[in-house]
Amino acid sequence: MYVLLPQTSPVHKARYTPQARLHVTSEARTRRAAVYINPKAHGDSGAGAHSLHESFTYPPPSEKARPGSRLRAPGAMSDTASDSATDAVSEHTPGSVPWRREMPRKDRHRVYLYVKKQLAKVYPDVSDDVLQDRAHLVEAFAYRFAESRLEYLEKVADELGRRKVHAMQEGNAGSSRRSQA
Repeated sequence: MYVLLPQTSPVHKARYTPQARLHVTSEARTRRAAVYINPKAHGDSGAGAHSLHESFTYPPPSEKARPGSRLRAPGAMSDTASDSATDAVSEHTPGSVPWRREMPRKDRHRVYLYVKKQLAKVYPDVSDDVLQDRAHLVEAFAYRFAESRLEYLEKVADELGRRKVHAMQEGNAGSSRRSQA
């Protein structure tokens, strides 16, 4: 039995404003990411942990529109209607990147370190423990997107590295010219 609340009621306002829904949705995703990273610490192990990993998917908009994609099966973990609407599971159609392909551990760690370093630049005043937690969450999201997303992250990291090396070389060349003069 459903009770429809008038849109002017305080309960309706508290529960259905965009800000409230956004908070619930992001909180749910964060919790699932934390369970994904360390299922045993959150009271889940074995097959249950695997099913949680499978349900944590959030493909980009291009994947949602694909004819081969479908909404998650009923009974899968979902906290809000808006959350389940955005969480579509991609089929393994020809030409698509399988979502659940395992990544080597060293690659995951490289992405985690890169994300942590970028977060430290953006939030210089935040403590290292908080940065570590946030980097783990971002790494989990990146891992669940697809390999293409991780390749993009790596390209960005490589490009940043190249620019840094180029700037250092230019600086060294300038200082050597000044010393010769």
